[in-house]
Amino acid sequence: FITPSHTWEETDTELVVRVAIKGVPRASFDVFAASCYLKVNAPPYLFSCDLEGEIDDGACVATVGDAGVEFRCAKVTDNASPAGSGGEGGARGGAARWGRLKREVTAVTKAAITERRRASVEAAHARVVAERAAARNAKKKAEKAYLEKQWEIEQNKRRTIEERQDAEMAVERERISLWQERTDRRAAAGLDPDVESEDDVVDYDSDDDAQVRAEKEARTRVAREREFAAEILTPDAVAAAEGDTGVTHTGNTISEEALDRMLNDDDRDNGGGSSGDENKGGAAANVPAAPAHATAKKVHVKVAQREMPPPRAPVSVAVQFTALETEHMPARENREKEIREWKRSQKVMGAPGLSEDSHGDITEREPIFLKDKGDAFFKAGNYRSALEAYTRAVETESQAPHPDGTLVRLYANRAACFLKGGDPLAAVEDCTAALDLLQSEEVDTDRGTLWTPAACRTQRLKLLVRRGHAYAACHELARASADLEAAAALNPADLGVARDLEELRGCAVPLDAAGLRARGDARYRAGDVTGAAEAYGAVLALTQPHAGARGGGDARERAAALANRAACHLSRSDHGAAHDDCEEGLDALLASLSLNVGRGGAGGEEGGGDGDGDGD
Repeated sequence: FITPSHTWEETDTELVVRVAIKGVPRASFDVFAASCYLKVNAPPYLFSCDLEGEIDDGACVATVGDAGVEFRCAKVTDNASPAGSGGEGGARGGAARWGRLKREVTAVTKAAITERRRASVEAAHARVVAERAAARNAKKKAEKAYLEKQWEIEQNKRRTIEERQDAEMAVERERISLWQERTDRRAAAGLDPDVESEDDVVDYDSDDDAQVRAEKEARTRVAREREFAAEILTPDAVAAAEGDTGVTHTGNTISEEALDRMLNDDDRDNGGGSSGDENKGGAAANVPAAPAHATAKKVHVKVAQREMPPPRAPVSVAVQFTALETEHMPARENREKEIREWKRSQKVMGAPGLSEDSHGDITEREPIFLKDKGDAFFKAGNYRSALEAYTRAVETESQAPHPDGTLVRLYANRAACFLKGGDPLAAVEDCTAALDLLQSEEVDTDRGTLWTPAACRTQRLKLLVRRGHAYAACHELARASADLEAAAALNPADLGVARDLEELRGCAVPLDAAGLRARGDARYRAGDVTGAAEAYGAVLALTQPHAGARGGGDARERAAALANRAACHLSRSDHGAAHDDCEEGLDALLASLSLNVGRGGAGGEEGGGDGDGDGD
């Protein structure tokens, strides 16, 4: 650690210490103050000071700023010496001026100062622990008081709500009681208790006495009607009107047979009876009116005589669905083009429709599905399955009467499969057939232009490059060069075609080991790791050691080719082959060194030349 510079000043009651620390983040400062000890830890700086006297660490203020740390501490007098200070420290703590900041450390005072520091640090820690405990207790008390206050508020709210509910319940009970009394009075008066009018409603109040209620009841319509009836009717009539069963009624009565005849006559009158019925109706006009229960019986008779209509006859409803264009092709999306091609192929084969007995799954017969399947196989590296799918698609599509460009793409894709499978002659045939078909399909007199100029140029470029690679694999360099030159003319900006053409032209000239290694290096830099490995393999085949070989040039060239081919193996994660090439390269280097030593010690400089020296 580095001890920083510091300054200090004092008065009779205060001590100020400034520690200069710059270039350190404030977050890394660790400041501590005890009754007789100050410390500032700010890596790589460390300030530690055993004070001459004692301070009140509880009233000490430390300020961290850009210039460092400043302590402002109150001194402790003899009457206020903190616990844990030694006797000597307490005696000096009461001095007005210390005269020096740090207590001098000697062999005699070292143990006492250490004990004094330990006691002050423990006292500071105990004070901090006590303050934190007091803060926690105060927080718990505050939380408890808050919860108690909140509980009291909730209880007051609950009591208020209950009181309001009780008051509202009392009012509603009073209203129900008044309603029940009014209903009973209406029932006693012979009125319908469920039907009320404005005159029947008595506006009672909860504080009305019996006299006030009697006055309010006297003002209702029922009361007024009773007074009027009492003035004009006899007591027996009033009792009969109010429904008193004890009163006997005198007068003519109508038998049940007469009531039935009256009902039947009324039915004929409503139905438009004859003139004879009218006479009967006139004779019956002298019969008194039927009471209410006779009318109810009449309605019941009419309802009983009504006849229900006969049930409806069952009707069969035929539901027809739109017929599909094909029996096995889903109709979830618009596939008009595929349907037309399918119809065309069926017409050529002489089958008007599709049947399960004569044909299989549509995905095994339609070129569009077979091409998709072949593309999936090719991307997965299953070139044999892709070749079979493309071959079946070519056989089906070649029978179509009107080409649409699909056959060209099928030939191109199958040629790629032939190249991957090691059959360059078949790839040449497919590429040639595709180029001829592309030239004929570029303009169709019946259907117009099938290929746009850009699409035609791109497809022709792909076929020429692919056929050029196939010719190169067949060792027909002249034809391969002609195809690549034509492809380069279509797209001069294609660096891949230009590089292939340059390599092809270089193949026409015999190369030595150094030239082959340079070609491998160029391929590796271009990203053609496989081609680079093949070039390095050609170098190894050219520099194969044999009996009676002399010179170390081939050995060094062979070691360099092995090292470069090991890099190619590592790029393809073939660690075993890379290890074998490195081992063989080291053996080649050791053989080269031993060969140079065997030529004769001073001739080491010639050993790296053309290998003309004599060796064992």
